[in-house]
Amino acid sequence: MKRLLVRASTWLSLLAVLGLGAVSCSSPYATNGSATSCMGTGGICLPQGECAPGGGSVSPSTTDCYSDSGPTECCLGPAATDGGATCAQQGGVCVLTDSCNQGRGYFTVTDASCGGSSTLICCLPYSSCGEPSIVCCADDGVGTYTPACDHGTLVCTIGNAVPITATSCSMQM
Repeated sequence: MKRLLVRASTWLSLLAVLGLGAVSCSSPYATNGSATSCMGTGGICLPQGECAPGGGSVSPSTTDCYSDSGPTECCLGPAATDGGATCAQQGGVCVLTDSCNQGRGYFTVTDASCGGSSTLICCLPYSSCGEPSIVCCADDGVGTYTPACDHGTLVCTIGNAVPITATSCSMQM
């Protein structure tokens, strides 16, 4: 593996010397930047075209969502209602699991499958529960996953919760 890396480095250096400039192996889509303003407005960065069908509306003024998967949009869910029983009543949008993970959203506990869907999950913006303060540890004490948001509270649906500052799950069990 080391030999392969040395050869690749040598070739890239040679191309630069020949005047071909910097060589990039990155995605053609923008990957730099942050989702700060989208998240600040209570939005989730979703792949372009997923917001409206999921029950949300695209923010016309927020354009800082980035993904290696392609164009994105800042999606705003409907206004949440106290004790909401459906995804929309909780302020969420129904999207594919990967879209919620990549968009920095939280899964819900209530109506998590968007009314029984086999392909969609209810995704809430981080503003619903705040930035993560816990990490969820799988029952085996090795794997971790992002907590779910249950009416304003971060919860672990499997295993147990540890502070996000913990160095590992196995040390906390």
